[in-house]
Amino acid sequence: MPNVFMTTYSMRVIEKGSGEILHTDNFREGVDLKTIFDSYITFLKGNVYQDAESQKALKASKSFSGGRTVSGIVETGDWGYEGDLFNIQSNSITYHRSINEAEMLPFYFLAGFPYNADEAILLMQRIGQLGMKSVLCEKFQEFFYEIYPGIRVEFYPLVPTDLINEYLNNGRILRAHFIKYGLPSDIADHEMIGDHIENKGYIEMTMHARKKGHLALVDRILEVIEGRKDVKSMYEIKGFNYDNVKVDIEINGRVRTVDMSHLERLRTFYDVTDEIEIGNNGHPVYESINTCARTLMNDCLISMGLEHVE
Repeated sequence: MPNVFMTTYSMRVIEKGSGEILHTDNFREGVDLKTIFDSYITFLKGNVYQDAESQKALKASKSFSGGRTVSGIVETGDWGYEGDLFNIQSNSITYHRSINEAEMLPFYFLAGFPYNADEAILLMQRIGQLGMKSVLCEKFQEFFYEIYPGIRVEFYPLVPTDLINEYLNNGRILRAHFIKYGLPSDIADHEMIGDHIENKGYIEMTMHARKKGHLALVDRILEVIEGRKDVKSMYEIKGFNYDNVKVDIEINGRVRTVDMSHLERLRTFYDVTDEIEIGNNGHPVYESINTCARTLMNDCLISMGLEHVE
């Protein structure tokens, strides 16, 4: 199965004329963005949005609203092309999909709405390259605008440095993995692992903290984040020239891995594959991904300077 990711966005309510950013829990007297978002998801449970331009369908199959959060499962799929379904066990085509049919795939979502804040947060699941951000958010913007035409809702990827700084300030650096991609020819014995394997493997050197200790790498990590140093020169290891560094940081009882060569991925993609349970249907078990997402959501809220939500 492809890896499972969570994408993270902030939601802002903005006055169209002045550009003023409004509090999400009271953007109009007594009106709460959570209530509007909850109504939107409830609408999707009884209706299927069909976007003729993008040829995408969207509906909700499960939702839960309580406290300051809304969570659930939405399903989305494309139509507009034919295709065959191939059964790998019987080695045969079992179904031919027509041009008017959409394969509806389920994706988890979690929205959090802190009190007295000008931002809310939305987490959405991806499976490999497949997701539902564009259709879910665009349709919510349309739904919202029909009710409040003088206000708009905008979605922004969360800035990675805020979250990384939270990890560095309040977390514990457990390990640093220094990775050299490719294997030298004298190690890549073709009789054991095949010809031309030198381009497919890697060598890893790992630095471990002592038990209950931490690695003193905060300043070096910040130098890379701030562009003052290249990741390949983050830490000098005599005789070992590495291509990338991955850092394991423990925070709030969980270990997060920061890929120093791909900090931009922290904006929207958190690999949670190893933290969740996959059901017999090949999709995440709801309780498992819900627990994981709520921990990640509150990590993000802390990095945004906002309070936890339940």
